[in-house]
Amino acid sequence: MVLLTGGISVGDYDFVLQAATECGVEKLFHKIKQRPGKPLYFGKKENKLVFGLPGNPSSVLTCFYQYVISCIGEIIKRKIGLQTLQVPAGKIILRKLPGLTPFSQRFL
Repeated sequence: MVLLTGGISVGDYDFVLQAATECGVEKLFHKIKQRPGKPLYFGKKENKLVFGLPGNPSSVLTCFYQYVISCIGEIIKRKIGLQTLQVPAGKIILRKLPGLTPFSQRFL
């Protein structure tokens, strides 16, 4: 299994799709109706699976949890799940300020 992160969208510096094609990877799908994670790519070459995960941190994590972990579970013939834990919030930790915050004030 090959995992690639970033470079799978349609920007000027997104070369993963082109590189995978030139390397003989058969595209099984590219782009899904999901947010975050729309530019997800999945292909195969011989017995190797290739995932092109988006570069945005929340997108790559979402796609990894939704698709890659499931795929690994299928390969090893075991269900892999993430442990979830729910805890009550004791107080508001982060409050979004209305409007746009000037860059210099974001880090004070």
